[in-house]
Amino acid sequence: MAVRLCRTPGVLVFCLVLLAACRGDVVSPLSFSFSNGPSTPGNSHVVRVEGRNAFFIVDGARGIMSFHGQDVTLAEFCAGERDFDVMNRQFIEVPSGAIHALFTSDDHHVWIYPAAPFDCAILPTLPLLASGQTRLVRTDNDLTGFGGPGANAFGWSATGTLTDAASGGPVRYNETVRAVILPFTEPGAPEEELVIAIRLH
Repeated sequence: MAVRLCRTPGVLVFCLVLLAACRGDVVSPLSFSFSNGPSTPGNSHVVRVEGRNAFFIVDGARGIMSFHGQDVTLAEFCAGERDFDVMNRQFIEVPSGAIHALFTSDDHHVWIYPAAPFDCAILPTLPLLASGQTRLVRTDNDLTGFGGPGANAFGWSATGTLTDAASGGPVRYNETVRAVILPFTEPGAPEEELVIAIRLH
């Protein structure tokens, strides 16, 4: 999922796991478990794994952005602190060669800020709008983007109740991100359709 979202034009998502690696930080190793999976996961092409993952996205239409998967503020992140959420992840290899991915978490950290470039010269100065833990479901029907001739659909939804940073009161939150990379047809044909909606109400 990280590779696909990071390299897709038009999707303002950056995988902070990769940024951490560039800075030389240590990311906890993945722990594999098939306790709830098929009895022979190697033959079924199903892998379930717990891992750590963080990312952010900008909703330009609403002028806000969400920072996902870490129990630290942007100011703390830029100061070098790391506390990645653990997510449940499932990968299924299908006959076409595509890898279907499903990421889920019931206690996924989200921080909402005004939209801005992801630059640590700017991020620590941004006022926090809301924060809290939410439920996240993230899917990708072709994790690498090279597994099949069809469209590649990916994205996530997150819902929950956050804490308003100004009032301290509860605020309802839902976020939807959906992108579709269409199969190549002819020069100039559209390559993607995109929905980014971060709502506080």
